[in-house]
Amino acid sequence: MTTVHPSAENLKIKASNLTLQIKEHASDLSDEMWHACREGDSTKLSELLARVPPMGWGNACRSGTRMSTMDVAARNGHVECLRLLLQEHQKPNLKKTDEFGQAVMHLAAEGGCAEICSMLLAAGSDPNTPDGQGQTPLHVAAEEGHTEFAKVLLQNGAEASASVLYRGATPYQWAVQGGHGDCARVLKGLSKSRKDLPAEHNPYTHTEVAYGNR
Repeated sequence: MTTVHPSAENLKIKASNLTLQIKEHASDLSDEMWHACREGDSTKLSELLARVPPMGWGNACRSGTRMSTMDVAARNGHVECLRLLLQEHQKPNLKKTDEFGQAVMHLAAEGGCAEICSMLLAAGSDPNTPDGQGQTPLHVAAEEGHTEFAKVLLQNGAEASASVLYRGATPYQWAVQGGHGDCARVLKGLSKSRKDLPAEHNPYTHTEVAYGNR
């Protein structure tokens, strides 16, 4: 009986098809994990992670987006989902950014969960990392009025004097402009390089603001 050996070309085609199948399977898993993190379904996420090798799934993105499973868990305040992703043997990259230059700590600051903030800091997140506009996580927390989140950042080295590049406002000025009195009181007097004056323009709309004599 004659043994028929596959040609090199056929082997390449089979290897290519197998690679495609693996990529499609990984993409499907990423989407499932992303949705579990968005909904805060830690049981589902745990089951999915148990089915695959540790590959830093916290950085896996939903198809068509640059928001990772870790990002969506952090922004929505889903502590247990984030804990599972951070506990993977291959840790997610906390410096990874989205299309706006925002790292996971910026997105966590939007959500405002102080426990999430503490978890990310313990995992190695930089409290002063700027996004594409120079905005730090403290700016985001101040803008949203998340006082407890801001306190955790400040206790871990966040710079209250930081100024957004093209908007020129400090975290204190963001809090004042947004009408977040409690957050503004926490930040007041902490800026070393700039006085606690209102921003000279509205950082939200870029329009001039008249405040009279200073």
